[in-house]
Amino acid sequence: MVRTSVVLGLVFWVASSWAGQWTGGDQSQDVLNANWRSAAGAKAELEKSGLSKAVRAQLIRVVAGDLLAKGELKSAEEILKKNKNDHLFWARLKYQAGDYKAAIAQYQQIPRSSNEFISSREELAWAYLQANDLGALRGLLTHVDSQLVPLQNRLEGRVLSAIEYLKNCRYEDVKSEIEAFQKEMLPFVKSLDTADSKKKAASAIRSDFYTRQAEFVLKHLQDESATSSQIETAHQVLAKENTRSWENMKVLSSEAILKMRFVKMELLSQLQWIDKARGKDTLAPNNRLADSGQIQNDGIKDKMVFPVKDDVWVDELFNVRALTVSECEALQKRRGT
Repeated sequence: MVRTSVVLGLVFWVASSWAGQWTGGDQSQDVLNANWRSAAGAKAELEKSGLSKAVRAQLIRVVAGDLLAKGELKSAEEILKKNKNDHLFWARLKYQAGDYKAAIAQYQQIPRSSNEFISSREELAWAYLQANDLGALRGLLTHVDSQLVPLQNRLEGRVLSAIEYLKNCRYEDVKSEIEAFQKEMLPFVKSLDTADSKKKAASAIRSDFYTRQAEFVLKHLQDESATSSQIETAHQVLAKENTRSWENMKVLSSEAILKMRFVKMELLSQLQWIDKARGKDTLAPNNRLADSGQIQNDGIKDKMVFPVKDDVWVDELFNVRALTVSECEALQKRRGT
C-alpha cells in the first residue's frame, strides 16, 4: 500500500537592510535607504569604498539572501565569504545545502548576547531534526517550548515536538502537542487580527534589526536636539517598522499553523494505516482520510512560498511525497501489531 509521509526542507528569501554609520551593536545613526532593500541595490553599494561595518554586513545579507532564495548556493557562499562571522547566514547556507552538521555548528556559534540568539533556536532545532540528532533536539525543545519564552519566539516549537514524537510512534504525545498548540495559537492569532493600528505602531511585537534601528535613530535625533521635522519623520519610520513586525508575525503564525496541519494529517494517516492492518476502525468519521492519494493530490505543491515583507524568514514547508512504508509502519510490522 502506498501512502504519504512528511518530508522537510528549507525555503529562504531576502531580508531587507538599514543603512548607517557603525556605532556599536547592529545599529547605526542613519535613516533607512530604500535602495538597499533590493539585492541589485545592495550589490551596487558593495562596490563602493568607505562602507561602515554595519552597512557592509547588512548589504551582504541582502545579496546572499536573494541568492539563497534562487538556490544559487555557490554564489551565496562567495558573497558570504566577505563576512565569515555571520553565523546565522552561514548556518542557513549549510542547511539549504543539506549539510546539517555544519549548519548546527554555525548556529551554535551565535553568541547568547546576540539579538538573533533566541529567534535562531528554532532554526537550530530544525537542523537537529534533519540531522536526526533527536537527543539534542529534545534537550533544546525543553527550553524552546517553555512558557517563559514569549510565544512569538517559539511559534514552531510544538510543531517540532510533535514531529519528534511522530517519528517515535508516540501518538498520544503527538495529540497532546497538537492540542497544546491550538490552545496557545488560537488566542494569539486572534490578538494579531484584532490589534488596532495605534497599538501596532506603538510597539513591535518582536523586535528585529529594523525596529531597533528605527528606535536608535529616533533616540539619537532627540539627544542631538534635531529639528521637529526630523524627529517627526523618525517617529513615522519607527511606527512603520513596528507595524511591519505585526504583519510579519501574521505570516509566520500562518505558516506554523499550516505545518501543524500537515503533522495532523500524517498522524491520522498513520493511525488509519494501523487500523486497516488490525482490521479495526477506531478513528471518528471526520478524522478519516478518504485515501492516501488525496493528501498528495489536493493541491499541495512540493514547494510553496508565502508572500513576505522585508526580513521575514519563512522556514520550511512540507513536501508531501509518496513513500511505501513509514518508520512507524515498519515498527508496527516488526511488533506484529
